[in-house]
Amino acid sequence: MALFVEARPELSAAALGVPEDGAVRLRRFEPRELADPIVSGRLLSRLQAADGVVAVGGDAAAWAARELDGARVHLAGGLSRVPGATLKARGWGGSLPFPAGAFLDLARAEGWKRVGVLYTPGYEGLLPAVRAAAAARGVAVVLRAAAGRQDIPAAAQALAKECEALWLLGDPALTAGAGFDYLLELSLSRRLPLLAPDAEAVTAGAYAAWEPDLKAVALRAAEVAKAAHGDAGWPPGRLVFDGAPAGRLRVNEVLKRRWSATPGGSR
Repeated sequence: MALFVEARPELSAAALGVPEDGAVRLRRFEPRELADPIVSGRLLSRLQAADGVVAVGGDAAAWAARELDGARVHLAGGLSRVPGATLKARGWGGSLPFPAGAFLDLARAEGWKRVGVLYTPGYEGLLPAVRAAAAARGVAVVLRAAAGRQDIPAAAQALAKECEALWLLGDPALTAGAGFDYLLELSLSRRLPLLAPDAEAVTAGAYAAWEPDLKAVALRAAEVAKAAHGDAGWPPGRLVFDGAPAGRLRVNEVLKRRWSATPGGSR
């Protein structure tokens, strides 16, 4: 088994409890080097040879989605960086590093009664947990899929008409590039809080996002890798929220103050 993780001092083999017997091999990377074809090629040859790959965090997940076609992969904490179509086609499982209720607790605290949830096909496995968490908190959720990039504007506009916040489950089509730019513009023009799975979104202008604790994610991922022996113990290919938070909810305080000071505030 291979544990694919960013090269940080706090993510050493000793810190993560990776055994010395070779059953789990730590494959570390520098994010800035993943675009180098030589480095990427070496990583690919090593990871393709593993019985399974546990990819830790967003950068590892995004690289695995691009390069590891045909490999058995579990996405620990970086699920949102993988296209829904890839999840569906490859049958990969994985997690988001926060509970299903993290954004819904914020919605309840802010007094939002209806939260729109925008997702792409491939992410349906998260929806039962979203519905259950919403019901437990008395917050209504409106679920809408965008089957392709061309469907994002219509789906987002429909949610904006009936909801008080917009939650993006994941997929780079929604959380990066032109898709995210459109959703951010819609959010800011309508004063519709945008809730995103990746912390960088707050810097870009989202209302709230999750800031993961990568070491906590990596420690849990190491346990997954150590428990897997061939088919036995390999986690099922399903999508889950992490019930024990690994990180914190980051709120855009500047945007919150600005909207709160405006008559009507955020909706």
